[in-house]
Amino acid sequence: MLNSRGFTVIEVLVALMVFMIGAVGISALITSSVRSTAFSGDLTEATLLASNKLEDLRLKDYDHADLDDVTGDGAAGLDDLAAAADGVNYSQGKNSKFTVQWNVANNIPATDIKTIKVIVTWTYKLDTRSISLSGLRTE
Repeated sequence: MLNSRGFTVIEVLVALMVFMIGAVGISALITSSVRSTAFSGDLTEATLLASNKLEDLRLKDYDHADLDDVTGDGAAGLDDLAAAADGVNYSQGKNSKFTVQWNVANNIPATDIKTIKVIVTWTYKLDTRSISLSGLRTE
């Protein structure tokens, strides 16, 4: 009769192999989760910066200098990053990695109404990301 008190080397190696496969899977999941959390944080901060700037601009007087269509591009200036900005704030946010730009179009969509578009850009994994919000300011 054989003594069956321990594990064979094969059983130990198979158990270690199963454990390692599980550990690699969990580490990949954790890495993915950390990246997603970082991007979500950036997106939330960019949205907050855009919202705050839009609200700040909407609260200014109708004839305030920040609400001038400096570039004179009208509705074309409302395209995301397609034209020069009417105003820019660099190095915004907690890590100073966001750029806040805004464009103003006079008399769009109607007379005595200004359309304001705020665009926030940042770099994430060597790619430029952006978010934009639009609002109206009446006289």
